[in-house]
Amino acid sequence: MDLGVYSVADGIESVWFHEEGMQCGKRYFVKYKGLAHVHNRWIPESELLHIAPSLLANFRNKNQKEVIKWRKEWTEPERLLQKRLLAPLEAADECASMSISGSWDCCIEWFVKWKGLGYDQATWELENSLLLCSSEAARLIKDYECRREQANRLYDPLIADKEIDQ
Repeated sequence: MDLGVYSVADGIESVWFHEEGMQCGKRYFVKYKGLAHVHNRWIPESELLHIAPSLLANFRNKNQKEVIKWRKEWTEPERLLQKRLLAPLEAADECASMSISGSWDCCIEWFVKWKGLGYDQATWELENSLLLCSSEAARLIKDYECRREQANRLYDPLIADKEIDQ
């Protein structure tokens, strides 16, 4: 748990590049399985050798032949695709019946499509994470809610009948 979000990853997926520093030695920029690029982080060579020696070897072989271009835009949300409520089992009924802002046991996750990446790279992100606390994220949330409202209007026969009667 001391790794925070990294503790839910299913290991390291790939190594993107490395740097050498005087104080910390060689470090590698890694992507974790099941997490978005926004959660990539630098880890020391000694840790990578322990966790994923074959990935490090593959990176060293590939790095001599080709350079993989990592893009910063992959850390920017492009669209919110879905929303879900997370709650411990004992608090699920309470969370469903009360306002979410009033409960510390409940949280919302968003399924995020990232700029420059396909839908297969979309990931679930907590609403209270820094990347979803910006004005751009507020715009994406509003856009999602508008799309959702339009879809409900189109497929709800009661709403459709009311609009026809008017």
